[in-house]
Amino acid sequence: YPAIHAWFEPFRSNLKKRQDQGHYFWELRSCIYWREFEQPKIVYPDIYEHQSFAWDENGYYSVNTTYFIPTDEKWLCALLNSRGVEWFYSHVSNKVRGGYLRAFSDYITQIPIPKITEKQETAAVSLVDRILAAKEHDPDADVSELEGEIDELVYQLYGLTKEEIKIVEGKSEP
Repeated sequence: YPAIHAWFEPFRSNLKKRQDQGHYFWELRSCIYWREFEQPKIVYPDIYEHQSFAWDENGYYSVNTTYFIPTDEKWLCALLNSRGVEWFYSHVSNKVRGGYLRAFSDYITQIPIPKITEKQETAAVSLVDRILAAKEHDPDADVSELEGEIDELVYQLYGLTKEEIKIVEGKSEP
């Protein structure tokens, strides 16, 4: 198709001149962090109804509608999926049609990360592992009790009072 090639050639030439591209003209830029996909990480979607942070230590690559946090801190997955963090995040993030939340880095980085003791970290990781094992065995497994334990742990980490917990859980007005 000579006409198509002739039409495309100016674009190809300009792309070849760019300094931030990859190794081929069609790579608009190289991905300098691509190896981080192969490391332990927390993966989450761009748009979601409820906190949806997932732990990956299998080196999966995600697509353009997800983000990830490269970390070996598995306990953060528990924290980020907690009701307390979801409540906080719903107050700082953009909401889109239907009440869905956008997971932009500008907002994710506003989540305060509390100091955690070794004992608390061990407990959080254990809860994450138990949820992962239950879901691996049965994707429809009811893990609400384990999620409740995570919520209680997170409330303690942030030092929330009973009244503040009621607000987070929607049982009282702020």
